[in-house]
Amino acid sequence: MVMLTDYLIQNLRREEVDGIVAHGLAHLRRRHPLLYTARWGVIWTALAAGGLLMAGLVRSPAPLIGVPIFAALAVAALQRRSEGAADLDGAAITGKPEALIRALLRVGELNSQPRQWQQTLISHPSTLL
Repeated sequence: MVMLTDYLIQNLRREEVDGIVAHGLAHLRRRHPLLYTARWGVIWTALAAGGLLMAGLVRSPAPLIGVPIFAALAVAALQRRSEGAADLDGAAITGKPEALIRALLRVGELNSQPRQWQQTLISHPSTLL
């Protein structure tokens, strides 16, 4: 399901909204929400590992620290890749890649996200050409 807020619809042009919807549909088509579910698994694993360490049930913290960190980095890399794929698919669906780029930048601005952050987000590759 792709959901839009009235605020987004009011603040983007029609072709930009189309790009955002196509981007969201691309995520669904590629089953990316499963990846985001895996991210929560990593977070819960890290919390459980910390709990075992604090309770004194594990003597060496190395595996408990290393595994969640490695898993978190792997999930971040996969998520970045999935965003790039959704960008490409969204642009292909609409046939208007410039509109999608503008929309992604505009959404960042509407969320009060400084433009320099948009260039370095871990989960989404830069939309600046």
